[in-house]
Amino acid sequence: MRLFIAIEFSDSIKEELLLLAARLKAFARCGHFTAKEHLHLTLAFLGEQSYASLPVILEAMTVSAGKAFPLKISGLDAFCRGNEFLYFLSTEHNPSLLQLYSTLTAQLAEANIAFDPKPFRPHITLARRCKMTPHFSSSQFAASIKPITVSVDHITLMHSQRRNGKLSYTSLAKIPLHCENAAKQ
Repeated sequence: MRLFIAIEFSDSIKEELLLLAARLKAFARCGHFTAKEHLHLTLAFLGEQSYASLPVILEAMTVSAGKAFPLKISGLDAFCRGNEFLYFLSTEHNPSLLQLYSTLTAQLAEANIAFDPKPFRPHITLARRCKMTPHFSSSQFAASIKPITVSVDHITLMHSQRRNGKLSYTSLAKIPLHCENAAKQ
């Protein structure tokens, strides 16, 4: 099973993210834009894991679950691959998010669960393989984004698979964070 651990968003937050993606799409000559049901923030990409590893992964998630916290999404950034771009929304620096990531990956490592070791760069992917029109300004677009605050009150173990050639994410388990004055979604 191809697995990852993510922060999911409410439908209302996903709608706000889709509006930003639609604005971005207006400047794209081509690209693949993220579907509503795929909008998330990846905490740890685990890759292929056996069914037998599920209890160990869930235990690592449970032990890592700290306090719920507000997270502010703001800003547009991109990764460049050749002449194509992957556009994403970044988050403001958040010690609670970094602590959750650090604790989670330490627990996974201790349990001998493999995960992608790349440095953590929290983001929400809006579009892949984009080529933009010449008059698009990433900095102007980024400056026009109003911050979106979400409440992170759980983390989710997701199963990623292709069904009939279409990418599908299935939630396998949600681990609640301890609620304590987190911003409302």
